[in-house]
Amino acid sequence: MNNNFNNSPDTVYSRFTSHHSLKTSAFTLAEGATHVAHWNNSRKIAFTLAEVLITLGIIGVVAALTMPTLIQNHKRQENITRLKKVYSILQQDVELAKVENGDIENWDWNLNLNDFVETYLLKDLKIIKNCKNSTGCWNTKDAIYSVSGNTVIDNMKGTQYYKVQLADGSYIAFIKQDNNHLHFYADTNGNKQPDRYGADCYIMTFSKGSYTDYAHNIKKAGLYFFGSGLDRDILLNRADDSCYKNKRGTYCGALFQYDGWKMQPDYKF
Repeated sequence: MNNNFNNSPDTVYSRFTSHHSLKTSAFTLAEGATHVAHWNNSRKIAFTLAEVLITLGIIGVVAALTMPTLIQNHKRQENITRLKKVYSILQQDVELAKVENGDIENWDWNLNLNDFVETYLLKDLKIIKNCKNSTGCWNTKDAIYSVSGNTVIDNMKGTQYYKVQLADGSYIAFIKQDNNHLHFYADTNGNKQPDRYGADCYIMTFSKGSYTDYAHNIKKAGLYFFGSGLDRDILLNRADDSCYKNKRGTYCGALFQYDGWKMQPDYKF
């Protein structure tokens, strides 16, 4: 029998099995073979050193462009979280004072600042230092700067403030505006910088009742951020007090609370 299959049809059969395989040109099946194995041509792909260096360079450039923003946003979120904690401490203090002294509306708002603060607001605060109307219990600059840090917005020197330092290190300053409301100033990281509105300093309003002016739309007695009740676009950038890079920043606390204590992409400071 002739075992050369070069002239046979395209389908090749083994005489020992019923299997068949497609014939490959110029290929002779060995006698006694039961099947034809097919080998796939493959090659391993590798990067050259130049390609690796270029890729690493691109990654480095992207990291250099994005990391500062990520780090800055992380710090800002830390500041917002710290503010939320201080605000919660003060809110809890007010609620406990209401339990002890009745509704805020019925407190003696004719008292002078020191008597009012010591009667109603200090009993349940964890205070490690009480400077009262003296120097101390505030940053070394005795000031709060604008969002950009270029302008002093509030000078914290003087006996008109009643100042304390809380157990978490934050500073609180009280000042009586009239017989209907007080302002609370908070420096949430104590004597550390930057001493700016929107970063570590904030202002709140403690009101005897409803209160409405350019910076408030308060419906009932309580503790609110300066700017509470205003529209978000006003809090963000439409007013001199807005929380924006070229603004005063006294509305920053109200904006952060409005946004649920989370950094937002349209913050510019």
